[in-house]
Amino acid sequence: MKQTIKLFLLIILVFGYPGISSPQETEVAEVENKIGKETGLPIPRYVSMKATRGNARKGSNIKYAVNWVFIKPGIPLRVLDEDGSWRLVETQDGVGGWMFSSLLTGKRTVLTTRGNTPLKALPDENSKTIALAEEKVIGDVLKCELDWCEIESNGFKGWVQKTNLWGVDPEEIFE
Repeated sequence: MKQTIKLFLLIILVFGYPGISSPQETEVAEVENKIGKETGLPIPRYVSMKATRGNARKGSNIKYAVNWVFIKPGIPLRVLDEDGSWRLVETQDGVGGWMFSSLLTGKRTVLTTRGNTPLKALPDENSKTIALAEEKVIGDVLKCELDWCEIESNGFKGWVQKTNLWGVDPEEIFE
């Protein structure tokens, strides 16, 4: 008999999204593939929040108003632009703002995009299911193949189809 275990992480849900507290939204334009003028890294790209609290502002300076306050370390964010030490980021829901780069890390994390997302023992649909993850569970990315990523979350390690994740692009392959 196959035993399934549901993953549970403490996720703070405010306004329907984990780790964010603010009613305002920042509109973020669609970004073409380019190279960041400050880092030389590709834009767009994914990072995660390093700090336990971080303000996302309307502009790339502390004089600008705060739109969002991120309060969950590890949340994956998509970098859309760079201006000095500031990064324009967005969440899975397309909201965000300018954050100081020291609040972010290049460590790759993902969110599961639906409930009962299976973590498999191998990158194969017919592989044994190790656990089931709730929607918006944060996981550390260990590596990604064409259609699957190996993630670790709350002591569980397994393979998840990329179509069930936010924080990696479909064509990304890395170790």
